[in-house]
Order: sequence, then structure tokens, then C-alpha cells
Amino acid sequence: MSYHPPIVGDPDNPHVHRLRQAFIEATGSEPLGGISPFSTDAVSIVPRIDLPILIYGPGDIACAHRPDEFVELDSLTEAFETLCRFLTQ
Repeated sequence: MSYHPPIVGDPDNPHVHRLRQAFIEATGSEPLGGISPFSTDAVSIVPRIDLPILIYGPGDIACAHRPDEFVELDSLTEAFETLCRFLTQ
């Protein structure tokens, strides 16, 4: 096991607002936000760069990194629509 200090996003960052709006437009619902109970490669990247970072993706963390890992097609489609909207705004 290794320890990495937590990374904290800025909820007032304009990219956060754009991603949130893209998610709402793609799904018709509010995104869940907050403290993540899992880790990501971003904990190693963020300390080395001076750029804002957004962590978003499809799937359910309860299904991740297991022998029978999967992502529901609806979740994948939702993420694709969200990211397309985010990138073209």
C-alpha cells in the first residue's frame, strides 16, 4: 500500500461548471460530487503539473478492478454524451 495526499478540486473552476452542465444536458440529472472513497492516477499526476484536473468516467466503482469487472452500456453512452457536450461547448 502507498499513501498519496488527497487532491482537492476547485468547485468554482469554470471547467467544473462546464462538465456539470454537460452532464445535466446529457442525462437530465444532477451529477454526484464529493469525496471519493477510491484513488486514481491523478493523485500522482496533480502534484507534478500546475493544471486543474477533473475526474469523471463511466461505471460503478463497486464493479471496478475485480475479476468480473464491467461497465453498463448505458453508463458508457452517458459518459460519451457528457464528454462530447463538454468538449464542444
